[in-house]
Parts: sequence; C-alpha cells; structure tokens
Amino acid sequence: RVAGRRRELRRERFREFCGALADSLRAAGTNALISGLLPLAEVTPALHRACLAAAGNRISVHSPLAVAADGLLELLQPDLPVQLRFEQEYFAPLSEYVQHMDLAALLRDLGHLWQEPVLAAGNLQALAYARGMLWELAQSAGAEGAPPPLDSGPEALGSYFRDCFRLALAPAESQSASAKVRRICAYIHQNYSGDLRLKTLTGEFAISGDYLRKLFKDETGQTLSEYITGVRMAKARELLKSGDYKIYEIADMVGYHSAQYFSQAFYNATGRYPTELH
Repeated sequence: RVAGRRRELRRERFREFCGALADSLRAAGTNALISGLLPLAEVTPALHRACLAAAGNRISVHSPLAVAADGLLELLQPDLPVQLRFEQEYFAPLSEYVQHMDLAALLRDLGHLWQEPVLAAGNLQALAYARGMLWELAQSAGAEGAPPPLDSGPEALGSYFRDCFRLALAPAESQSASAKVRRICAYIHQNYSGDLRLKTLTGEFAISGDYLRKLFKDETGQTLSEYITGVRMAKARELLKSGDYKIYEIADMVGYHSAQYFSQAFYNATGRYPTELH
C-alpha cells in the first residue's frame, strides 16, 4: 500500500508539472509548443509523452498539431554524416544478410552497430533512426508486433533486435513456432514492468505452460525466466546509469516489488549490486 501510494503521488506531481509546462507552451503559440517539445524528447521520451498527454486535454488528438507533436520523436534524425555512415556500414550489409539468410553475419554486424558510441550513450536521435531502420528490415524478414519504445535504452533495444532476427531467420519448418515466440518476446519487452508470471503469459497467448517453456527454450536457447530477467536487467542498467532514480524506484519500474529482491536478482545476473552502478 505504501509503495502504491508513493507511485501515485509521483504520478500526480508529474502530471501537474507536465500540465503547467504544456499550458505555458500553448500560451506562447503553436510554434513554441513544437519547439518546446523537441528538447523534452532529447531528454526523455517519457516526459515527452506525458507532456503530450497533458496538452491533449485541450488539443484534439486528431488535430495537425497533436499529430505532428506525437510523431516528433520518431522523426528525429541523427547528423547526416552519422546517418550516411550507418547506412553504408550497417544497414546496407544487414539488408544483404537478410536476403541471403546469413544469420551469423547479421548478428555479428548487429553487435558492432550497438557498440557505436552514439548509440551506447543513448543519443535519442541516433536511437530513433537505428530503431526505425532495423524495424523496417525486421518486418521485411517477416517480424511481427512492435519493437520496445526508445526509452527502453540501447541494451534492451539491442537484445530485442538480436532475438527478433534470430527468430525471423529461423528455418522454414519452424516459422510457425517462431512467430509465436516473436510475439511473446515483444510482449515481454513492452511489459517488463508488469506481471510476467507463467500464468499471465499462458493466458495471454492461449498456450500451456509446459509447451511454452519448451518452445521458448528450443527457439531462443534460454529459459523463459532467464529471458525475462535479462530484459529487466538491461533496462535496470540503463536506469541506474542515468542517476535519475533511487534503487527502490528502479526495482518497481522493472517489475520487482521488493528492492532487496531486486538487488539480489541484479547481483545474480550481473555479478554486481545496483549500488555499484548507482
């Protein structure tokens, strides 16, 4: 109850701040609202979305302003030299690997891509560009669902796309099973802060627990529990590095209701305690 009340108080303060910010921007006119949202998007997509939600109380979601603002983050582009280099060094070869079903080469270059300093540092323009290009490529390979949001961070996005391509380029005879596992992986990435117990997943995907565990292990090489923990710990590392949240807040944000249990799980997964990165 105390933790729930604390979260609700944070939400209330956040909504009040975003509402006041949206009001001041709106009073200055349309251009000021759009230009004011841009630096917000560079700081945190969550703040950007919250500001849009507050602004939406008075602006129709179908208005040109709301549509333009809502799509702002996805339209951000990195500097042209970075964009051209990414296209030449990564996306053109990755496209060839997809066409030739060369999974080993694709995963190798994908790993190099996510080690690029501009992505590893969490630059939102570069992340938005890479996410968009990779998702377009993944869809061409038959991927379904949707990738995690930008504020998942580079580690979570990199993990998602590695799994996405690994499953998309699976042998033809296993494509039906792979499609289901891809949907489960996407669901985990999008709901890592919520209830991901086996009972929840079997109900969501209308599949038995035993079959789900076997299918997931066969397709990904990891147990379901290992995969969920990996996604949550990748996000936790991003949040710890930001320095914006207390450890108990991060625990709650990645699906752990006990900070002590989260700290132990983090140590088991990474060999370090959250306090060492905070």
